[in-house]
Amino acid sequence: MQRRSRSDVPFGLFLSGGIDSSTVLAHLAEQQGEGVPVFSIGHHDKGFDEASMAEITARHFKADFNQLILGESELADGLRRVGPGLGEPLGDASTIPSHLLALFARQKVKVILSGEGADELFAGYPTYLGNRVAEIYNRIPRPLTRAAVRTALALTPVSMGNIGLDYLLSRFVSAAEQDLVERHHTWFGSCSPAVQRAVLAPRVLEAVAGDDPFASARGRLAGRELPDNLSRLLYMDFTMYLQDDLLTKVDRATMLASLEARAPFLDHELAEFVAGLPSRLKLQGTTTKAILRRTVRRRLPAEILSRRKRGFNIPFSKWLLHGLGGELRQRFAAERVEARGLFNPAGIATLLDEHLAQRADHRKPLFTLLAFDLWCDATFGEGARVPLAEPAGVSP
Repeated sequence: MQRRSRSDVPFGLFLSGGIDSSTVLAHLAEQQGEGVPVFSIGHHDKGFDEASMAEITARHFKADFNQLILGESELADGLRRVGPGLGEPLGDASTIPSHLLALFARQKVKVILSGEGADELFAGYPTYLGNRVAEIYNRIPRPLTRAAVRTALALTPVSMGNIGLDYLLSRFVSAAEQDLVERHHTWFGSCSPAVQRAVLAPRVLEAVAGDDPFASARGRLAGRELPDNLSRLLYMDFTMYLQDDLLTKVDRATMLASLEARAPFLDHELAEFVAGLPSRLKLQGTTTKAILRRTVRRRLPAEILSRRKRGFNIPFSKWLLHGLGGELRQRFAAERVEARGLFNPAGIATLLDEHLAQRADHRKPLFTLLAFDLWCDATFGEGARVPLAEPAGVSP
């Protein structure tokens, strides 16, 4: 922690309502005393609001609490500014609030600390628990499990809130019967192979015919002697999701605001030590990050320790039901999609129809499609056709 907090300029912390950034604040408060600048996001939609929990931690450590409240208009403005400015498409909706929070924090500090890396080191994602449930689920005769799940889904209304029961059930069922790699990445990813087949244009499907969309993930595990499935998942997430999504997102979002970001959990000595710990210390029963929770249980407020993980999300599902849904209708109108040459307009229309009718929650694929289309506009021109081969003069 001391290495990551050395700075000749003012620094602060992105503080959520979770255990990771709260643990970082506990260490900073021990080193620096009172008044550590912390920055949190609040939403008008209380289902996505984390500021109230962050404020509990901030008050506990007598930190300088700074809160940014975001509504639909601010998020819409952030989307249009961030999408074209990333240099490459990134289908992570949390990039938007991350950038807006970075702009907010930059008014006071030049360096920011965050909690990235803890979930991949200590097994913090609910998908790790989901994998264990899937292993039990797959031992039950399939007709029984499928009937039970269909009944549960039929009885659970679709919610556009922040990770409701219907969303968790539908995500679980989408890949529970697949192998370890495909199951995990279908849960984590935005577009499953089935969704890809539905939304990609014929020329794109032809170009990727025979490819295994999970080949890169399988390759990460090939030849590696890892003791159990949890270790395999953690290794994949550490070398793929953390590296190619989370750290990329934080780097782009903060650098667009001229703010330097650091991740104390990724100090090489700490990361190497935790990576070598046995899985039983990380995931115990239904308790994720078990050893981290035990380590900090006397230092953090009880509300933070007992809180279910929620992630850094925006109310994109509900947002689509309002003005943005109509905008996506126009952006993905059949003639525009066909002119772009990458997607099947009927497949995208089906996703939109089901979402807007609240028959299904397609927040992830729809945001990914939107983020990619915004990047295409900035890179190739408004509505321009996108070549499948690399354009001349552009490095891969």
